[in-house]
Amino acid sequence: MGTNKLKGHIACLITVIIWGMSFVSIKYCLEVFRPMSLAFIRFLIATVILFIITRKSEKFDKIDKRDIPLMAISGIIGISIYFFCENNGIEHTEASIASLLLATIPIFTLFADRIVFKEKLTIRKWIGIFVSFAGVAMIIGVKVGGGTDIIGYIYMIGAVLAWVIYSVATKPLVDKYSQITIVYYQSMFGALALFPFIFSEKNNWEMLNLSIVLNVLYLAIFCSVLGYIWYVFSVNELGISLSSLYINLMPLVTLIGSYFILGEAFGINKLIGGALVILSVFIVSNNNLQGKNEVEETIYEVH
Repeated sequence: MGTNKLKGHIACLITVIIWGMSFVSIKYCLEVFRPMSLAFIRFLIATVILFIITRKSEKFDKIDKRDIPLMAISGIIGISIYFFCENNGIEHTEASIASLLLATIPIFTLFADRIVFKEKLTIRKWIGIFVSFAGVAMIIGVKVGGGTDIIGYIYMIGAVLAWVIYSVATKPLVDKYSQITIVYYQSMFGALALFPFIFSEKNNWEMLNLSIVLNVLYLAIFCSVLGYIWYVFSVNELGISLSSLYINLMPLVTLIGSYFILGEAFGINKLIGGALVILSVFIVSNNNLQGKNEVEETIYEVH
């Protein structure tokens, strides 16, 4: 294995850990910040850092004025709406369950590809879809009956749908601009759209401490900036298919982290359902090992 290939594997593994732990970090930060306020502060910091990086990057592109509306709309959907749903969902349910439900994004993207881009659904993809929904049914079924706030599941489904729409809206931009260009502008528009809502939220500033501050910085710097950079590096070295197989393990990281840090129980239904969801994404990803799926490439870039 070459040096760059090894670095690619290491970068992808680190990214999986960083993004997997983001759900735990969000759950912790929500003790102080309301969902929209947390999202705004996170992406304000990330946008400033990305601005500095883009000034020195040779891959940063000047965008066509005609693409600004699509860049803005995709940023609002993929950041403002997505993180409104995700942060609220994590607040109302367990971090591990939120991560497992978001793991179904590639499955729902198949339907979007079918509707918008007329992509054919193969037998393997249909099997993946069936296995995924079986897993989701196991994750949600018992919990709803046990009294868990169902609003959390509704928010997480909203997050999944928002990301699928975002992925479809971003696909034309991927063909024209570098990913750092796309992420910078989308982060900027997303943060701007989040700004007005922070005035309607009441944050628990009296509970703010160094640990919370460090977690917010972790979300902004490591999850929204460094994680993206390292993932793009791994994609360049390993290819999108192999990199995505690593990313499919992200819910496992969340499951372990939430157990040790937040004290969330594993539960047999969560374990089996989660295993089915992860398996379904492996089935679907393996179907594209010979080709590059650009929608899939955008799935995790802003976690």
